[in-house]
Amino acid sequence: MNTYFKFVIEAIVKRMSRSPEEKQMLKQQKAERKQPVLVSLFGMVPFSLGLMFKKRRK
Repeated sequence: MNTYFKFVIEAIVKRMSRSPEEKQMLKQQKAERKQPVLVSLFGMVPFSLGLMFKKRRK
């Protein structure tokens, strides 16, 4: 239990000591990694079908 609290406190201190530039950079990296909603909810099949239908419309 003691090691867990130590880990949590170290993580909190590390997070609070980040500079604003570093926070912004991490936020941008997270946004780039984010998947589309359809993929996260239903997988790649609906996403690929949607792309296929969009290509046919154009």
